[in-house]
Amino acid sequence: MHPEKKASVLVGVAILVTIGTSACGWFPTKSKGEKATQNDVGLAGQWRDSCTKLDWFGFAYQQVTQKFSAVGDFEKTKYLYSDENCSNKIGTLVESGTYDSLGGSTTVNGVKNINFTITKATVSAGSDDAAALLNNISYCGIETWKTGEVNDVLGKTCAGATHAAGEVVFDVYRVDMDGKRLTTGKGTLFLNKTEASARPESLDETHIYTKVE
Repeated sequence: MHPEKKASVLVGVAILVTIGTSACGWFPTKSKGEKATQNDVGLAGQWRDSCTKLDWFGFAYQQVTQKFSAVGDFEKTKYLYSDENCSNKIGTLVESGTYDSLGGSTTVNGVKNINFTITKATVSAGSDDAAALLNNISYCGIETWKTGEVNDVLGKTCAGATHAAGEVVFDVYRVDMDGKRLTTGKGTLFLNKTEASARPESLDETHIYTKVE
């Protein structure tokens, strides 16, 4: 092949390879970009509320910790206690998955809509008394609750409701006080009595989360 023609062919091949390589990266980059717009960096980190009263099958008090990653993952942990100081832990409920921050709410001023997709949920009894409480009601259809044993509860009927993996919880939230305070509209999927698909029309001001440094 003539040297000039050969050089021309090589240049053409290089251009096609470059275009093809770039094209292969377009869609993943676009997808990541779209997901990035649904992540709120203001949420990233760990949040904790105070010790509050709870009326749930004999469990008396609770304290909740929420963790959000910068890439759209979340974990909500509800610790259950027998005392008003939340010092004697007797159970734990953990829900985790991904979240999408959807921008400002059209019904609640100053807050944003958020959707949580639940991919995992577990409950564990931290004491013999807690195990007895769960055994008395055969919670989630589990015949025997044992102290310290972690049970997967997704897909099981718990307190009359069945929550499948991938269920989406519609909520609202607000981050204020220079990024140090978080307020949401709902509690956990398994303890909250409203429908998962019903987005709250107000914030729950009784549960205020503060940023954990």
